[in-house]
Amino acid sequence: MADILSACISWSIRVNNLTEWNPRAEDTVSIVPQTSASEAIKSRRQLLAGGILASLVGSGAAQARAEEADRDITRANWFNSLQLAYQRLQRMTLAVTPEELLRYKQLGQTEYLEYQLDYQAIVENPDLLDRLTDYPALDLPPALFINLDYSTKYNSFYSATFLRQIYSTRQLFERMVIFWTDHFNTSINASWGVELKPYYDRDCIRQHALGYFPELLRATAYSPCMLAYLNNDTSYKTHPNQNYARELMELHTLGVDGGYTQDDVEEVARCFTGWSWYYPWEDDELAGTFYYRPTWHDNNQKVVLGHVIPAGGGIQDGEMVLDILAHHPSTIQFVSYKMCRWLMGYNPTEAEVNQVVQVYQNTDGHIPSMIRKIFELLQPMPTGFIPAEKLKRPYELALSIMRGLNVTVGNPMTLKSQGLDPLGQVPYNWNPPNGYPDSLDFWGHALLSRWNFAFALLSGQIGTVSANLSFCTGCLNAEELIGKIDRQFFAASMPTAQRQVLKNFITSQGSKYLTNPQEAVAMALACPAFQMY
Repeated sequence: MADILSACISWSIRVNNLTEWNPRAEDTVSIVPQTSASEAIKSRRQLLAGGILASLVGSGAAQARAEEADRDITRANWFNSLQLAYQRLQRMTLAVTPEELLRYKQLGQTEYLEYQLDYQAIVENPDLLDRLTDYPALDLPPALFINLDYSTKYNSFYSATFLRQIYSTRQLFERMVIFWTDHFNTSINASWGVELKPYYDRDCIRQHALGYFPELLRATAYSPCMLAYLNNDTSYKTHPNQNYARELMELHTLGVDGGYTQDDVEEVARCFTGWSWYYPWEDDELAGTFYYRPTWHDNNQKVVLGHVIPAGGGIQDGEMVLDILAHHPSTIQFVSYKMCRWLMGYNPTEAEVNQVVQVYQNTDGHIPSMIRKIFELLQPMPTGFIPAEKLKRPYELALSIMRGLNVTVGNPMTLKSQGLDPLGQVPYNWNPPNGYPDSLDFWGHALLSRWNFAFALLSGQIGTVSANLSFCTGCLNAEELIGKIDRQFFAASMPTAQRQVLKNFITSQGSKYLTNPQEAVAMALACPAFQMY
């Protein structure tokens, strides 16, 4: 009999051998006796600790290479417009739900993308808007919000974030919010993080996520949250702090190899001396807002990346730097590459990135235009295949599971403590300034927690978050149940071999999973076709 343990172990081989494995290919799984859900979790842990995963890697890679020619034929016959829609939606949304797939089919590829890009015209989920009224603290001006108790500030912000990204109809917008949150990372654990992060999210990231990159860059530079996080709020003309200047060039604009020097770091730091914010003890009404301190600013001449910043410029020194950086060729290349990597795959080609670079140059960094070009470039192979080469990061995996299961969330904070904390990725919780990695190497070896999230959710172990399995009702046999799971989560495109593993698993238990399908659904969510995109 096939069970969830054997499937998860076998599927994990493919994730850890990404360059050798294609998730749409025929898979081979080992057969071991059936265990209970709790025993399976324990057994998976023991097997992984014992190195069984490592011992299986070589044979799986060899078989993948040997069957490549046959699989090309399989792909050519297997894919159709529905599967291609599924693949594109994986990159445009946080989950391919039946409702989103229907909208895509009704509008067509081009119009669906335009629909998502014009996010302000999308009618937001009324249930979400109703739930957000539970957090009136987020509507307060910063000066009043700062003085609230810590738990109200912390819980309100996190709860609203989770609810938006689980329930929002503005899917591409939310996906880009996550991207820019990492690109311009600030940690909620930093000094003043809880007090300032909600306004950074609202007025910088969300305000400009589908706007123009130069405007987004400028908004983050003026943000008290960023200035406090990178210590620019105490940068004084006689002792300028270099933290913001360095990360501004290395992470936000030019990239680590973007052509700047230590002299440039020092000169940019001088340009931003005096950029600060009103502390709560300074002004009762303006606390938490930007404050330029002219007496702290170094008004002497500077030279940044070969550009002379004249003496006496005041706050305009920083503005000039932002303009230089936003239009620097290294910035345009770096930002274009990261966007391609986020929406296409880990290894966009130089030719693809250069076409997005051209769009940036022609539109002054208009993010929607760059996204249009990226999806124009995302064409299927001659066989009708778009490589599913990216592993969903833990938080995005959790969102895709919850959206697919149409979860009901009572207290959103139980999702954090009992679901996301064990999973290993919580929004805003990455302390270094580079943001959560978008990397297979970083996330590809923590598979046990990924499997356990779906099991915990479906077995009611994540607080007040409950799954809706009504789509599984009325099944007379394993094939009907698998078909419903396939349509709900995979747009009827689950690979044949993975369907067969699931069928073996279900039929080995008689009628058990026809009335209690939780474990069968969890097993399906552990397969590579769902874990990757």
